[in-house]
Amino acid sequence: MTNSTTRKGQPLLKSTLAELYGVTVHTLLRWMKRIPNLTLDKSKLLTPAQVEKVVAHLGAPDGWE
Repeated sequence: MTNSTTRKGQPLLKSTLAELYGVTVHTLLRWMKRIPNLTLDKSKLLTPAQVEKVVAHLGAPDGWE
């Protein structure tokens, strides 16, 4: 798990976001597929806009600032 806080408006690796939520990347991807108007690609990096949509839909994970 990451020790530092993650700030809004930054790109984030899918694996880092999964760690913050305490789930595997596979589980996070399943959750993200259900988010309306969220475009995903094969990149490991999520854009700030994608991160904001995920957090808005799933709620802020622990360590989110």
